[in-house]
Amino acid sequence: MNVNDEHLHVSASLGIPHREVPLMYVWEVDDAHGRKRSGVTGFRHRAVLDLFQAMCGMPDPDAAGILRAAMLDAFARRPAYIYSPVLMRL
Repeated sequence: MNVNDEHLHVSASLGIPHREVPLMYVWEVDDAHGRKRSGVTGFRHRAVLDLFQAMCGMPDPDAAGILRAAMLDAFARRPAYIYSPVLMRL
């Protein structure tokens, strides 16, 4: 417990304390020509599917995609996100 008797939990994937902040999954695809696509969802399986579809839709065969988890930093003064290491790279 913290000083306000609130229960804090540690996120297993990010290793930081938080107050039941929902985990989001952020995906990004870009290629050597500057084309980009990205998205965010609360469901990991949806993020994987969206990432795969975006990769299939890129005209450049050298496009690269990544998937990371993210959560709102509940302790920041301004809205800020904390990102996990890359969970998947295509």
